Amino acid sequence: RARRLISDSVKGMNIVYALTAVVTLTLVPLFVDLLRSFAAFRRGALGRALSRAASASLVVAVGAICLIGLALFLEHVLPYHCPERGSAGWWALALSGVYLCGATICWHMASVVVDPGRAPVQEPSDPARALPPHARFCSVCRHSVLDADHHCLFTGKCVGRFNRFHFYAFLAHLLSAASFAVAVSWPPFRRCLLRRLLEPRDAPRDPACVGVGAGQAALVPALMVWVPIVPLVLWHALLLRADLSTAHFVKRANRSGIRAAVRELLARSRRPCENRAWQLARGNYTRADELARFDSPLGTGDVTAADGSLQGSHRPKAG
Repeated sequence: RARRLISDSVKGMNIVYALTAVVTLTLVPLFVDLLRSFAAFRRGALGRALSRAASASLVVAVGAICLIGLALFLEHVLPYHCPERGSAGWWALALSGVYLCGATICWHMASVVVDPGRAPVQEPSDPARALPPHARFCSVCRHSVLDADHHCLFTGKCVGRFNRFHFYAFLAHLLSAASFAVAVSWPPFRRCLLRRLLEPRDAPRDPACVGVGAGQAALVPALMVWVPIVPLVLWHALLLRADLSTAHFVKRANRSGIRAAVRELLARSRRPCENRAWQLARGNYTRADELARFDSPLGTGDVTAADGSLQGSHRPKAG
């Protein structure tokens, strides 16, 4: 029994160390993106090499975090909930974890692989090749993106017209996976670790905690992922509800102040049938192009008044 406890502890610590190392290495691609923002790295073979390295390393980092977290769940957390291997509850939890892990990896990879959509180069001498109203030039990618929302540091690419659906699907599955991890790791943390810290040292050990090992501390890395993801998902949900892009919100914040921009964001709401951002997120490009004819150059479906405030414009109804 003592040998088994020592073996479980060593395995658990190795998994925790590996998970911590991968999370730390995830900062490397973010630092590469910062390097690409300088003029010396913007053009040429070096800039293209850095771009490919950032995207590829982020795919590897996200995949490693999900797979190591899945291994920690299957090896240490799942036996706490279902000691009988192969039971219906065991299979339900195991398949849920495998699906959420695999779907998060696949949607993140799709967000990286799918091209966001490049806009034609704007040339003042050629009006036919003018930059579309909803396109934006990215100083990191060094090209214009159709229906650009923002440059995502976690994919190393811009979120635009053709990969917006994949980006939102990645966020939804990542939030679901993180919430699942928090939900299943809280009971062993409370019963095996928190209660033991509060009890006297000579108190008998709970039999249900035997063999859990590192599973009792799995809540810590789960919260490290869940805490920053929740406000990020809420932020994009508010933008989607208001039919705004991240780029437009930044412009409004620079023009009118952050408080005015936040108040406008919270006050705005548009029905899905008249919401261009929602149509782009669904991949309904035909309907999005119909709504684009009534949009301002900022891409918000509004016209700008003389005082700089946004006024609602008429939009065609669906159907």
